[in-house]
Amino acid sequence: MTTLTAETAASPQVSRDVTPDGVIIHYADAPSYQTEHRTIFESRIYDFATDVARPLLIDGGAHIGMAALRWKRLYPAARIMCFEPDQNAFALLDQNIRANQLSDVELIQAGLSDRDGHARFSPDGADGGRVIGTDARDSACTKSETASSIRTIRLSSLLTEPVEMLKLNI
Repeated sequence: MTTLTAETAASPQVSRDVTPDGVIIHYADAPSYQTEHRTIFESRIYDFATDVARPLLIDGGAHIGMAALRWKRLYPAARIMCFEPDQNAFALLDQNIRANQLSDVELIQAGLSDRDGHARFSPDGADGGRVIGTDARDSACTKSETASSIRTIRLSSLLTEPVEMLKLNI
């Protein structure tokens, strides 16, 4: 794993390729990557047990796909649905799934919501971002050049079978 240095901390938007534990990961923000690697791959916060041969796993707020990459190591036959509204994070998510040649991973560029439609979204350039409402606290985000319209969908409209793991980081 890459060590965070003054150089990487000063320019967190520079993409880098790393291969921790045999997994290829592309990322744009070193501190976010290191936190996710530590919690998902080392602390194994999303590991779980199942007897289902082909479990359906949902990753809401997939970011760059770290949970999906871990789950595929644990359950190679798993079917995973990844939702990510941030276009830059989604591009890295797609790149990571392709780089690791993972099958049965469906990538959906949308935010999960209580309704299908659109919302204003303000990314933070790292592993976060938020939907912008009409609250006074959102006024700076509304005027932000990075805010954009994202598609929102209801998860329930896509589910036709039981879900073994539901991760929501939204």
